[in-house]
Amino acid sequence: MKRISWIIAGASLIAVGGGLALAQSEGQSPVLKDYANPPAIRAVDTVLMEEMTWLEIKNAMKAGKTTVILPAGGLEATGPFITLDKHQNMLRGQTDLIARKLGNALIAPVVRYVPPDDGQRGPYVGDFNITLAAYKSTLTDICNALKVDGFKEIILIGDHQGAQRGMKEVAEELGPKWAGGPSRVHFIPEYYDRRAVNEYVRTKLGITEGRGGFSDNYYNTSILMAVNPESARLKERTEADQLTVNGVNLKPIEKTIENGKTILQMQTDQTVKAIQKAISEDK
Repeated sequence: MKRISWIIAGASLIAVGGGLALAQSEGQSPVLKDYANPPAIRAVDTVLMEEMTWLEIKNAMKAGKTTVILPAGGLEATGPFITLDKHQNMLRGQTDLIARKLGNALIAPVVRYVPPDDGQRGPYVGDFNITLAAYKSTLTDICNALKVDGFKEIILIGDHQGAQRGMKEVAEELGPKWAGGPSRVHFIPEYYDRRAVNEYVRTKLGITEGRGGFSDNYYNTSILMAVNPESARLKERTEADQLTVNGVNLKPIEKTIENGKTILQMQTDQTVKAIQKAISEDK
């Protein structure tokens, strides 16, 4: 009897699922399930959705966190001491600061696969790229899912040059389709303003570096040392006496870490200002 009940329940779920698929294909949003009597749970001190339960996310949204940051990273080779997930590690530290400064935002899981900078696969072992079409399709599906979840402002930021074009085009394509609806999507190119960052490092921090290779630079390394020293192989660098990047000495390490935090704060201020401007101008 129990087995028959499970079969009937499964059939009911399949039927409901088919109805939801039909509704979505007709441009309607599915009705999300909810607890009839949700358990009381204490809010957790995180803005990263992947670290939250779905009930914690719902509670955070009810408390006003209806803006969501959708970040795109990348997987690529960067020098002998930087791990492939450089962009994800940098984004983890950066988006946390941005979301907390905004005060009303959560962070969606990072999109790890992005197109290459110049349209061609990177030339090194460990370079993982996808086509622009695949990337845009992924971004569009995620944006639609976040819209169904009930987020009002969806913020697109990319930590990789190859991530920029697709985000810009998706925001431009979804804008007219979503016009008049409850949700809006914004691409924030100011987050990836590397010219402004390099100028800040040179003029405010007094650091001038030479030309290196493998996309390694002081900016990346100092931030990684601040947010995740293992991803910059700090211990191995120290043991191998390889504590320079493009001619810049990373010692004292404490100063490099402090500079990384300073750069993070500069980017946070720049990005939050751009986000607030984009949202206000789109009202």
